[in-house]
Amino acid sequence: MNEQAFFIRQLLSGAADVGALLPCSRFSGRAMVSELERRQGPANILEVGSGTGPITAEIVKVMEPGDRLTVCDLNPEFMDFLRQRFETEPDFAAVRERVSFRTMSVTELNEPEPFDYIISTLPFTRLPLELTEGILKQYRQMLKPDGVLSYIEYAWLRKLKQTLVGYDQSVSTLIDPLLAQHEFRRDTILRNVPPAWVHHLRFNQASPAHAAQLAPLRHTNRVRLGKFSFDTDAVPFIAGAGALAWLWQKLAPRSLKPLALLPLAGAGLATIFLRDLRRNVPAPDEMPNAVLAACDGRVLAIENISTDHFANETGVHEWLRISTFLDITDVHINRAPIAGKVLQVWHEDGGYAIASTAAAEHNVATYTAIEGAHGGYCVVAQRVGAVARRIVNRAKPGALLARGDKFGLIRFGSRTDVYLPAATATALVQPDDYILGGQTEIAQM
Repeated sequence: MNEQAFFIRQLLSGAADVGALLPCSRFSGRAMVSELERRQGPANILEVGSGTGPITAEIVKVMEPGDRLTVCDLNPEFMDFLRQRFETEPDFAAVRERVSFRTMSVTELNEPEPFDYIISTLPFTRLPLELTEGILKQYRQMLKPDGVLSYIEYAWLRKLKQTLVGYDQSVSTLIDPLLAQHEFRRDTILRNVPPAWVHHLRFNQASPAHAAQLAPLRHTNRVRLGKFSFDTDAVPFIAGAGALAWLWQKLAPRSLKPLALLPLAGAGLATIFLRDLRRNVPAPDEMPNAVLAACDGRVLAIENISTDHFANETGVHEWLRISTFLDITDVHINRAPIAGKVLQVWHEDGGYAIASTAAAEHNVATYTAIEGAHGGYCVVAQRVGAVARRIVNRAKPGALLARGDKFGLIRFGSRTDVYLPAATATALVQPDDYILGGQTEIAQM
């Protein structure tokens, strides 16, 4: 019996410990293991609520030789099914000797070694408040100080239940402050039934040095169609254009029906504009002092400036600024120039001057200050232009960014400035050079 059929049989049998409507999709699985996949070095991993193994299947694909995995589920039928997968399926069998099985509640789990990663599918919205509190307390105790908890919940479900059926908000009063304090990233997974959120939490502040051992996230905020990929920010354009074209086909006279192609063409252009091309980012141990381009585009200016603009965040007053102009044909994804920890993200109002002019320095902007994994600081300014009116910044204070990690984008023509401490940075590019985000080395620290 295949995985989906076995899961549905358990669900229909009325098993009280089946907390999902369907198994998680592989897209949810990729998001759940994304933090595990990007690290270097051996890891001790705990999966809670493994079920028939849709998330386990993604875990075993990214396990390295020194990794160990403990799978925990309360349902003995699920655990028997999962054991069989480890005996018969190649990806599972390859790591079988490094896997332990625990058929019990996670609150009863007592392992001798703490975990680097806990990956959980437990449905907190369906569990009693006291049990949820106990599970979260157990997770804190079992994680290493810099460990990561990744868990999944159905998107917007708590709000929907509150609106429709008077959902008890006690679980939300527990979870929402937890997320506000400890969550460093949330992935929205539309290709799951129902759509889901994957939350990534770290209960203690991580050291910036840990970012030096991370590789850029591969699948985050990316929709892939064959060999072509685009940012999830294009999804509303596609959905809106599709709905408009459908309504036009239904309501317009026959002679005007071909005009339904216009919104579809507009959606296609938006998708191309928001394309997310894979980049050959240097490995964490390659060129540790290199500063990579934060975007695609043409270098506008390289200058030393004196400013107290970022003094509160960094204590630095003298900066080397490398400004880059992105025209409408460039990829508009922004990437981290260095590995490190996000110190602060803030937005400043301003004008809408043409991005290639000097006046654009005072345009609307979002600033991301990063403390480097190898010391020093970097500030990235995302500036709008005359056409661009929307900045997307997904970085959160306290989050670790690998060098070359995507952290946002600017829609349509724009400008990106990279600020580096003038005392320790040397520019390697010249005005009018064309650079590629996450790939071109623009400076040395």
